[in-house]
Amino acid sequence: MHSRIFIIVLLPLLLVNGETVLADDPQELVEMELGPVAGARKHVFVPLSVVPFNLTEFADEIETKLMGHCVGYQFVVSFNGTPVVKRAGGVARRAPDKSPRPMTTGDKYNIASISKTMTAIAAMKVLDQKGLHVGDTIGKFLPDSFATEAICHDKRISFRTLTFRELLTHKSGITCKKAGKLEALKACVAAGVLKTDKEEAQKHPIYNATNFQLFRILIPEIEAFTPPGTLAPSAGTIKPVHDYPKEYMAYVQKHVFDPAGLPKLFVKPTGAFPALGYHLYQIPCPEEGFGSDFGDQTQAAGAGGWTMSSEHLAMVLGTFLYTDKILPRALVEMMKEQNLGLAAHDVTNDLVSHGHGGWYPGFDDTGKQMNTGELGTLAYGLSNGVSVALFVNSQLGRNWNTRDIVDAAVKKMVK
Repeated sequence: MHSRIFIIVLLPLLLVNGETVLADDPQELVEMELGPVAGARKHVFVPLSVVPFNLTEFADEIETKLMGHCVGYQFVVSFNGTPVVKRAGGVARRAPDKSPRPMTTGDKYNIASISKTMTAIAAMKVLDQKGLHVGDTIGKFLPDSFATEAICHDKRISFRTLTFRELLTHKSGITCKKAGKLEALKACVAAGVLKTDKEEAQKHPIYNATNFQLFRILIPEIEAFTPPGTLAPSAGTIKPVHDYPKEYMAYVQKHVFDPAGLPKLFVKPTGAFPALGYHLYQIPCPEEGFGSDFGDQTQAAGAGGWTMSSEHLAMVLGTFLYTDKILPRALVEMMKEQNLGLAAHDVTNDLVSHGHGGWYPGFDDTGKQMNTGELGTLAYGLSNGVSVALFVNSQLGRNWNTRDIVDAAVKKMVK
C-alpha cells in the first residue's frame, strides 16, 4: 500500500508560492557517513525575502525519486527556517510487524549521524558559555577515571592533547571500533592515538564515531567547569558524580531542542509500535519481513541515536542555520566554515549546502548483513535559505543516496 500526504500549516500566515504556510545492550549498529566534500566554498547565507524557486515543484522532484523506490519516506522543505511543504509516502510499519501503518512526517526515527550535528551545536554552546575555544585541548575535561598518563612512548599520544576542533572535524586520529559505551570509551582513551594516525587525519579526516561519543562525557564536565576569575566552589566541595548520558541529553534538550520549539526527545525509540526501518523496498521474503527500530542508544549517545521526525529535524535545522536562537551567528558561521559537525557541499556554481547525512546500511556490497534494517537521513541547508529534512526507511533504489536526490532537484530548479 502506498500513501501520499500533503500538509499545509496555517499559523502564522505567510504566502509562499501561493501556499499558506507556517512563517539494555542495543544491537551493534553499523553506521556509515556520507562525508564532507573537500574544497566546498564558504557558505554565505544571504537572507532573501522571496523564495528563490517554486518549493512545491522542488518537493515534487524529490518525491518522484522516492515514490516506489523505498518502503517509506518523509520530508519537509522549508524556507528561512519556516516549513513550506511536507510530504510522506509508503509505510512506517508493514506486515508481518504488528500494527502496520502509513508513513507520516510525524513518525520518529533514529537520525543516525545527524546526531553528530546536534552534539556539535551543543558543544559549541557550552564552550561559548564557559569562555572556551574549539582550539583548546580536552585534557582538563577528561575525568580522572579516564587513564591517560601511561602513554609515554614515541608511537602514541595522549587523548589529553587533542583539541575540541580535532574531535569535531574527525582530525584527531582516533580509530577505535565500537567504543561508544563508557568502559569501551575508557579503554580507547587509555590506548591513546597513534602518531601516524593523527598525522594522516590532519591531512585527510578519519571518520570515527568516538570523536563525538566523547562529547557525552565532555559536555557535562565542561558545564560543571568554573572558569578562572569566577566564584569558585567552597573548600571541601565534593565533586559531582556524573550521570553522563542523562546530563548530555538534558543539555542538548535545553540548549538545542528547546530553543527550536521541540518536545522532549530521546536517544531511543518510544511508543509501543515505533516506526521501523527495513532492508528492501520490494515485497520482502518471509525471513526478511521484520523491521528494526535500531535500539536504545542512550548509553552510547553522542554520535547517533537521537530519535525525531522530519518535522522536528526541519525545526531544529532551520532554527540553527537561519536564526540566532540557538547559537550566535558568528559561531554558526564558524561551524560552517570549519566543518565543525557539518559537511560543506557545492551543489551548483552559486549554491552551497551545509548539513549532515546519516545511514544505517542493511547489507554491504558482498551481501553481508550489517544491520537488521536500513535507514537513510539527511539534514540539508542551502545558502539561499531553502532546507530539507528527509528520511527513508529502507534501501533506496539502486546506488542512490538522499543527498544525490536533493542535489538533482536543486539543479533542476535553478537551471
